[in-house]
Amino acid sequence: MQIPTFIHITEAKVHDVNAMDVILYKTGAYYIFDRGYYDLKGLYHIDLIDVYFVIREKSRLN
Repeated sequence: MQIPTFIHITEAKVHDVNAMDVILYKTGAYYIFDRGYYDLKGLYHIDLIDVYFVIREKSRLN
């Protein structure tokens, strides 16, 4: 059984993408993001440190 090692709770007025900067990423770990985390620069950064992620697609994504 696996349990989360990091939880970040904010007020509703804080946009999800701002949380990407405070997450403590661990190499080889998996992260699941909602479409509010659509930030290609941020996703590229975590890809460079061998972190795996799944993101919900935004509508009309080219």
